[in-house]
Amino acid sequence: MRPRLVRWLRALVAPGPRLTLVGALSEVHKIEAIKEVRRVSGWGLKAAKETVDAVLTGHTRTIPLVTDERAEAVAQRLVALGLVVEVNGRRVAPPAGWVPRVSWADRQRGEVEVRSAASGAGVLCVEGRMVSGEVERGDDLGLPIHSSLMFTLPVERVERQGDTVRIEATATAEDVELWVQMGVVGDVLPVLRSETA
Repeated sequence: MRPRLVRWLRALVAPGPRLTLVGALSEVHKIEAIKEVRRVSGWGLKAAKETVDAVLTGHTRTIPLVTDERAEAVAQRLVALGLVVEVNGRRVAPPAGWVPRVSWADRQRGEVEVRSAASGAGVLCVEGRMVSGEVERGDDLGLPIHSSLMFTLPVERVERQGDTVRIEATATAEDVELWVQMGVVGDVLPVLRSETA
């Protein structure tokens, strides 16, 4: 019998570790948490988003995993994103040296009133009017999406002509897929300071 089939059959017979999301530690980076839940569970975007949203409104949710080693690694990544996680009923502590990330408000740099936005080939292009502040290469472009979620893309190129600005930001295929599926909300995209700045 093939090893992969054997592992799959064992997973069906013997229950795997229980990774339970029980709450939030601090400011949760929801978009990254949704991506992580989606990646490790194999669920679709809607199920992963509903799971994270439920946890942030006080409910607990369990993600089925196969091995204890994998559960520990996944738990550490989710804790680093601001979630409270238990593996088989044991609370997982944040990694050594973990510090909460800087809040969105602390990294605010400026705002763009968007006239058009298009994505493709790993690049998101935004054109609009600069409302406040400045935009530089290396900043993060924050994209607001449904349910007050936001994810950021690094700004690679900025062109200005008067108060008009054209921003190119790099994106993975997953970022673009998420952006297209969930849709940008509103007509203003915050441009935020890079965490490394």
